[in-house]
Amino acid sequence: MREFEIHTASPENLRDLSLLWLEFIQDDIGSDLNIVPNKENAERWIKFVRSLMHKNRGAIKYATLSGEIVGYVLYRWEENALILYKRKGTILDLYVKRSYRGKGIGTKLLEEALNDLKRRGLDFVQLNVIASNEMAINLYKKFGFEEYFKVMRRDF
Repeated sequence: MREFEIHTASPENLRDLSLLWLEFIQDDIGSDLNIVPNKENAERWIKFVRSLMHKNRGAIKYATLSGEIVGYVLYRWEENALILYKRKGTILDLYVKRSYRGKGIGTKLLEEALNDLKRRGLDFVQLNVIASNEMAINLYKKFGFEEYFKVMRRDF
């Protein structure tokens, strides 16, 4: 396999990245399948990410292989209305296309995001992960993430 490359997204990349986001939200392993995968939501996602970038509150790193986008990580850093003891970053999405998993792409994307967040002087980073997504959980544990909150859900 050829070597993949990691890039920092600009607003001009968001349309192409939204196609990968649509794939992510339909992935039964990594997504809770609660977001409707349609054009309207893709446009909302682009608007949300563009706003994070414009306000200098978030970024996307993405991986390419032979010109194809094969994965991305979306993350943000907080600015709060309240005075806090610690500054927080959040990994919002980490997704690698199924056929490219297990090749170090997710590891490199997460590493890049964490390095960027650390450079920004944050005190900690958190993320949400589907409880059954063992591959992602193992990756996060490799980077020192620990279970801190439990989110409970009840369907009607």
